[in-house]
Amino acid sequence: MYTKPWLIIAARLLPIISIGFILLSIFKKMSFQVSILILLIQTILFIFKFAERSKNLNLVYKHENSIKVYSKMLYQIERKSFKSEYLLELKDKLIDDTKLTACEQIKELEDITENIHESK
Repeated sequence: MYTKPWLIIAARLLPIISIGFILLSIFKKMSFQVSILILLIQTILFIFKFAERSKNLNLVYKHENSIKVYSKMLYQIERKSFKSEYLLELKDKLIDDTKLTACEQIKELEDITENIHESK
């Protein structure tokens, strides 16, 4: 749900809109009730599924170091040249249908965990 473009745009615009309405209210250009309504909408969006979101973010945060270790291990495996046919087959399985290596995919996850860590 949190990857939907409309929700991302709303989450980024609502604070700006809120500040704008508060400033308009302070300078008596608009009713203060409108500012309160905007802040109420923003609060409702923040509270919506807060427990689930917090649980998931904490789980990712908890495993951040493990993800970094896996990233480094996969990088080493992907760089290594193997002679064994079995190991070559296993190494080939580290690439998905879109030609992304497991290391690249884990790196994306690592970047996400770092963003979560920075936002805490």
